[in-house]
Amino acid sequence: MFGSGMFQALQKKQKDTSKEKENAADRLEASRRRAAAEVAAGREKLRAQREARERVAAATEQALREERERQAAEEKARNAALEEYASLVRKRDPRAASGWYYVDDAGARQGPFASTKMRAWFVDGHLSHDLRVAPVFEEGGKLPGTDIMQRIDEIFDEPLLTSAFRSVARPRPPPNAEKPKPSKRKRDDAPKPTGDWLKDSLARQKKGIHHLRHDRNQGPAMLFESHEA
Repeated sequence: MFGSGMFQALQKKQKDTSKEKENAADRLEASRRRAAAEVAAGREKLRAQREARERVAAATEQALREERERQAAEEKARNAALEEYASLVRKRDPRAASGWYYVDDAGARQGPFASTKMRAWFVDGHLSHDLRVAPVFEEGGKLPGTDIMQRIDEIFDEPLLTSAFRSVARPRPPPNAEKPKPSKRKRDDAPKPTGDWLKDSLARQKKGIHHLRHDRNQGPAMLFESHEA
């Protein structure tokens, strides 16, 4: 009986050991499968991230290319507009005038006034068709003499209400272009006061030096010394 019991105990121990080995093998295989699945999932995640980065890079490059093309088209159009405007200035086309002078009833030169202001005055009936005017094309340039001024109906075509003082908008410079500094008129040649207000006023107007101001909405400064626009 003792030998039979020992044998049975040994067989049971062998069976338990075999089951433990099988369980360990199963656990090891399951662990390997989980590790393989995790590696595959990681690779898939990396592939998806790489494709997403590639799509973002392609979209960014496309946006940059479109932006460069847009800027190039704007620059081309701007240069064409600047060249067209410069051509009008070279031809002394009244549409490109930077301002206007006119001769008032006393024979004095008044101005310069913007084309929009001159047109408003003309449309409102403040300026007659035979008023002598002259355009200027450069800021701070040479003042036109009263002897070279022409009548409004000699400069513009009929109908005058449609054509008079119509202007072409000056093209805007590039955003990064340096803004020109406004020129200041030198007043070293100002006439010395004589004590006679009327004579001093007329002398200053002939020199293009202005002191008194007026409300432009009330019409042209026929009775005032003009000021720069």
